[in-house]
Amino acid sequence: MNASDLQREFQNANLHEKWEAVYRHQPAQDVLNDRFLQAAFQRLAVPTVGTALDAGCGVGDHSFRLARLGYNVTGIDISEPMLQTARARATELDLTDRVTFACHGLEDLSSLEGSFDAIHCRGVLMHIPRWRTSLSQLCSKLKPGGVIVLFENNHRSIEFALVRMLRLLRRQRRKMKKTPDGYEFHDQKADYAPLTRVANLATLEQAMQECGVSVVGRMTSEFFDINRFPQRWLAAAIQGNSMTFRCGVPACLASGNMILGRKPLA
Repeated sequence: MNASDLQREFQNANLHEKWEAVYRHQPAQDVLNDRFLQAAFQRLAVPTVGTALDAGCGVGDHSFRLARLGYNVTGIDISEPMLQTARARATELDLTDRVTFACHGLEDLSSLEGSFDAIHCRGVLMHIPRWRTSLSQLCSKLKPGGVIVLFENNHRSIEFALVRMLRLLRRQRRKMKKTPDGYEFHDQKADYAPLTRVANLATLEQAMQECGVSVVGRMTSEFFDINRFPQRWLAAAIQGNSMTFRCGVPACLASGNMILGRKPLA
């Protein structure tokens, strides 16, 4: 799948609405998302001022979160319908002076002006076939001394061990492929992302180092991916993730990980 194919797939509003129904409009999840970013920047020990890039911003939820922390934010996404919603929300929230949006794929950011003090990319690389190219492009847009926070799923988590066990016990229609980059799920069904990767985070961290960004560490975000839960169980799943986050469960056990990086000054 090339960049134009990926862009075409992600114009599907139904796909984004499914994600929004799970990951947004949940007050407890909003609070938890605030805590994730606050904890990440506290760990990175950087002031939340300057410029930030929200890569794969969707409807802008995390872009606005970064703006409230103190950044001037550029949100980019390949889905123009989602960007239209994001711009409307920026107007409603009176944040148009702090947040701007532009349509970009992550595989080529050469036309994106400037560089950034902080880059945030949540659950995006997992859907990109050429994720190494995208990561390289993101790191190239980071200022010396700047920081990057990547949210990716962990192929060594307890949750994914259970997923693989269940796949052995029942017939699965969804194709799963093991690769050096992690486990890839390929979907042909309408309103599903064509690719979702549960990442080998050691490989991802090595790629960051090769892009000139030092890995500061990893932190737990979600212990379980709430997208695996029926709608009626979402509140309980979110509370469970909140509890494991507060208890400091090791990132190596959790499904969702925040990978923290910093570009050296020299």
